[in-house]
Amino acid sequence: MSEDLYIQLIYKKLRGQLEAAEQVQLDEWLQASPDNQLIAESVAQAWELSGATTAPEPDIDLDADFALLEERIAADEAPPPPVRRLSSRSRWLSIAAALVVLVTLGLLLRNIATADPSWTRIACSSSTDCQHLKVELPDGSIAWLDRNSHLEYIGNFASADRQIKLYGNAFFDVRRDEAHPFTVSTSYGKVTVLGTSFGVSDWGDDQGWRVNVTSGKVAVQAQANTQQLTLTPDEASYFDPNQQQLKKTSTSTNTFSWHTRRFNFNDDPLSAAIQTLEKVYAVEIIIEEQALLNCPISVDFDNQTIEAIVSTIAEVYGMELEGGERRFRLRGGSCG
Repeated sequence: MSEDLYIQLIYKKLRGQLEAAEQVQLDEWLQASPDNQLIAESVAQAWELSGATTAPEPDIDLDADFALLEERIAADEAPPPPVRRLSSRSRWLSIAAALVVLVTLGLLLRNIATADPSWTRIACSSSTDCQHLKVELPDGSIAWLDRNSHLEYIGNFASADRQIKLYGNAFFDVRRDEAHPFTVSTSYGKVTVLGTSFGVSDWGDDQGWRVNVTSGKVAVQAQANTQQLTLTPDEASYFDPNQQQLKKTSTSTNTFSWHTRRFNFNDDPLSAAIQTLEKVYAVEIIIEEQALLNCPISVDFDNQTIEAIVSTIAEVYGMELEGGERRFRLRGGSCG
């Protein structure tokens, strides 16, 4: 869908006429780029100023407008001042249309200077109820994206490096190719491999950056201080943004539960198990008897539904289960 059609969806939303399917399309477009959000805000502001009740339908030729803008830049000329007097209402509608054109042309200019059209973006967003997205990359490698995560890859991996940009949480199973290193870049650093399986988590916040290895050998480099580590199976690294330090650790038992849907709780506090389950399944589990949160739990779950898991926990502690789908409440019970 072209950009001007998304603008029409914005107008439909302002009029209260947007259908559910169109709302999903619009939400995905808005989440895809801050530039898209800027366009939507500009259109809404212009709409409010104009006092309009219907969307303007300006006869806009973006190609012609862009060509004219290029000519003006080349000639170092300022746009000529308006010579027509308009009524108040017509003037505001013209401003609304012009604002959309100017924002769009400005973004086009900036994208020409900074964007590389060969990058492909794939997202697992909450708006599409995505919880676990499998992505086959051009070289045959596989990536699994966690909820609210996205990655970008360049071209068809024909360059010297197989380059990935990641935001969020992902697990990679990389096809071995010694001539073309596989690189995953995040806000805090990058991971380089030839062929291995590993997980990367970087949400761009103060929780830091984690790399966990399940097979092969992985080179990890922090962006802030160029620290480097080499990781092997069952090893992990953590970059602390507060201390600006890259540390080697070990992989936790349930590190990849979001990907495998397998859990192993071995005398873990019930509170820790609940926290893990809530994060993986995007649910809320309420334990009314707060003392039970300190009780140990030893149980394994292998690719079971969250309903089955919570039901088992309720049975173990003799609790009464209420609710379902995204919110569970457990009453009563004891450590046993």
